[in-house]
Amino acid sequence: MKKDQIRKDYVWNTLGSLLYAAASVVLAFFTMRTLGADEGGIFGFGFSTFGQQMFLIAYFGIRPFHITDMKPEYGFSVYESARRKTTAFAVIIAILWLAAMFLTGTYTISKALCILLIAGWKITDGYADVYECECQRAGFLWRGGRELFFRTLAAMGVFLAVCALTKSLLFSALAALVVQIGAVAVFQKRLCRTVPEVFAEGTAEARGLSLTAAEKSLLSGTVLLFLGVFLDFAITGSPRYAIDLCLNDETSGIANILFMPANVIYLAANFVMKPLISRMAGHLEAGEREEYGKEKKKLLLLIAALSALCLLGTVFLGKWALSVAETILGAAYTGKLTAHAGDLFLIILGGCLYAFASLYYYLLVIQRRQKVIFLCYLAVFVIAVGLAAFFVPKWGLAGAAVSYAASISLVLCGFFLQERFSDNGNL
Repeated sequence: MKKDQIRKDYVWNTLGSLLYAAASVVLAFFTMRTLGADEGGIFGFGFSTFGQQMFLIAYFGIRPFHITDMKPEYGFSVYESARRKTTAFAVIIAILWLAAMFLTGTYTISKALCILLIAGWKITDGYADVYECECQRAGFLWRGGRELFFRTLAAMGVFLAVCALTKSLLFSALAALVVQIGAVAVFQKRLCRTVPEVFAEGTAEARGLSLTAAEKSLLSGTVLLFLGVFLDFAITGSPRYAIDLCLNDETSGIANILFMPANVIYLAANFVMKPLISRMAGHLEAGEREEYGKEKKKLLLLIAALSALCLLGTVFLGKWALSVAETILGAAYTGKLTAHAGDLFLIILGGCLYAFASLYYYLLVIQRRQKVIFLCYLAVFVIAVGLAAFFVPKWGLAGAAVSYAASISLVLCGFFLQERFSDNGNL
């Protein structure tokens, strides 16, 4: 790969990833300041928790498989068609869940509709990911990063403008969703016109499998990845679900802000890992074990450096950063964030551990050990739900921080042990 191509990959992937990470922060702060604590809490839960869970259903754990499918085993038409079905499934699940929340009196009709539109925004991200994956697999990672940057910028800009003008979360979420869908449609046409590689068939099609049969083969091969990723977010999101069900919308909004740094750490780590994952898969496929081991060690050192920086920053600047956040949100929030400086440290520690867990997750995916991933997640999920159900009603946000850090520690331990003692772990 040429140096200018690598540079473009890193630049646009960096811009897209950073803006995507920043969007949740900017939107949450703006919503809380403009619409108040309760509406801000609804947005935060809808965007960063429930919406992200629905995103994962649309995503279906296919990305790691897609970007490491170098043969290729499946052509793009299979990936795209399969993603349409998983996206439709996500929409159905979101509607059913929110209808149940409304019918049982847990949510008002307004809250249910707002969360549905916000979840639709995130589900659209889940569908758009298939085009970003193909860009990376075809050697044009920068195209996916560029599309992510401009799509995020457009949706975020429209949401902020409509929110400022109408003071309505419902109208703002609807406008952003419309822009999201339009941006994805434009990118789809541009990709198919400018990157002819997307029309290539895979070995599954070459074996005579129909589109439907190939889709079934793909989805059956990634279903454990989906269940694993779904359980992964259920593990990390269990404290926030417990807050939404047991506490109030204002507390949910505060929790969303406290958990933001952990999400940023995760996204930053994935930004570092993303360009190297396909390369590592190629090394393993070619039997280049030494090169694979070097890339692995490089990623471990990078994540360790990032984690050390984040933890030291939290110790010395955490309370100050929370006071700045209070100033941005307004006088009504004075003291409501700084009171949780200790909880913030635990959450960021959990975020750092999550970055390491993500690396080991990708290493296990490259080795096609989906069953191991699923079993680890399933075991920890049961424990995580129990921890959140016990600690959150008892200790509030402090209980959420404790259950989060403890649950992520268990995930990391499980993945580390499985990868460390595999054939490719001893490099």
